[in-house]
Parts: sequence; C-alpha cells; structure tokens
Amino acid sequence: LSLALAVLAPAALAGLRRSLATDEAGIGDDVEGDPPLLGEPQLPPRAPSAPPSASQTKALPRRGLGTRNSTATRRAPDPIRGVGSVFGKVTAALEAEQARSADMARRAAQRQTETQAERAKASARWQALQLDHSDARTASDAKTAKAQVAPAGGAFDLSTVDPDRSSIFVSLATFIDPECPTTLESLFANAANPERLRVGLVQQNLKPADARKYE
Repeated sequence: LSLALAVLAPAALAGLRRSLATDEAGIGDDVEGDPPLLGEPQLPPRAPSAPPSASQTKALPRRGLGTRNSTATRRAPDPIRGVGSVFGKVTAALEAEQARSADMARRAAQRQTETQAERAKASARWQALQLDHSDARTASDAKTAKAQVAPAGGAFDLSTVDPDRSSIFVSLATFIDPECPTTLESLFANAANPERLRVGLVQQNLKPADARKYE
C-alpha cells in the first residue's frame, strides 16, 4: 500500500496542477455550449438588429420629437399672457359694473332728495293756503289751524282740533275722479258751518288738470 501511494501520488499531484492551470486560464471566458450554472437565468441569444428599410428611413423625421416639441413650445403664445388678458377683461367688466351700480345709487339718492324737497315745498304751500283761508284771529288759533294740516304723506292729529268747530279737516285720498265732485258737494251740504269747512284734496289719484279744477 505504501508503494502504491508512492507511485500514484506524483501522478495525481501533476494532474491536479494541470487542472488548476486550465481553470485559471479559462476564468472569464464564455465557453459556448457549457451548461448554465444552477440558478443562473437562461436568456435567449440576442440576434443583431436589422437595419431599417428604405420606407422606414424615409418616414422617420429628420428632427427628433423632443426638438420639435421644444420648438413648438417656444413658438406658442405665452399661456401666462393669455390668462392675464382674460383676467384683465373680467376685472374691467367688474369695475364697470361697480361704477354703474354706484352711479345708479347716486341717482336714486338724488331723486329721493329732490322728491323730499318737492314734498316739503308742496306741504308749505298747502299750509299757507289753509292759513290764508282760516278764520284764525290769534296766534293760538293760527297754531291750531296749522297743526290740523298734515304734511305730505303724513297723518292728521285730531287731538289739536278745536272742539267748538263742527267741521274738521277732510282729506280725499282714495276717491276716483268721477266721485270727487259728488263727495265734495255732500261734504259742504252736510256741514254745520260750510264757511268753516276746510277740505284737503290729495292729488296722487288725480291728473293735474282735474286737480286744478277741484282746488
């Protein structure tokens, strides 16, 4: 056995050395036909890509898609400028509407002021007319007569009426035109003292010509 080991050992050692040398020389080489290692993915062989045909070459654009998009973006209108233009139009419309509303409010206030002034003038003229036709001989009687004259749109204060008088101030506010003459005649006909009867005629339901006819 010792003799056999002594004979085989040099031969085995020489074979081992030749195998190691072959492995070191073949590290990194992809030997075609070798089976893949356990767990290594098996990929199909990659064939070389064929050159494009003449029709494909003719259809391909000379400039790339990115270049064309970039050029189109540079040549397109500025989106911010467009939004600013629309915003400016909306703002101008709102400002015009606000100005129009303010002008309408100013005109309404002016009309109200003018109406109040006209009412005050009409009330003053009517009071003066009543005092001119009253039989007041003293300041107290004049004050009482003036208190019985209501302002335009106001109410009468009957508490100031002289209890000695048999006729009081009458206002025709809801009679239509055909009924006014008959109503006036009946008032004077039924009055205890027609010469002291004062009739105030509200002209809101009368035309100017008819109102002057009844004054």
